[in-house]
Amino acid sequence: MNHLPLLYHNQETNQRGMNGETAQSAGAESGLPLHFSVSIVVATYDRPDDLKICLESLIAQQTARQVEIIVVDNHPASGLTPPVMTQFPEVELISESRQGLAYARNAGFCASQGA
Repeated sequence: MNHLPLLYHNQETNQRGMNGETAQSAGAESGLPLHFSVSIVVATYDRPDDLKICLESLIAQQTARQVEIIVVDNHPASGLTPPVMTQFPEVELISESRQGLAYARNAGFCASQGA
């Protein structure tokens, strides 16, 4: 199985993907074959309420494609992310103490394996 990591941004980046597509159109317009799995990396910094809403939305998506979701906690010392993650056992949690979106994205990308 082939693997395609997709990185989606938060509200500050207008929820755009790596190629400028929205989450709804990723793969749909590109004709990406279904045998490609997708990894979704969500970086978070002390936003437990937004993270919960985001994960609920991602898990509710219907697709025939294999998908893995990785959350990167970019401020693990706060302890705010793990309680949210207990509600989503199918989602992988990665801690990245070096602050910054690039560090968080890279940590998630390195952890991705495809579904």
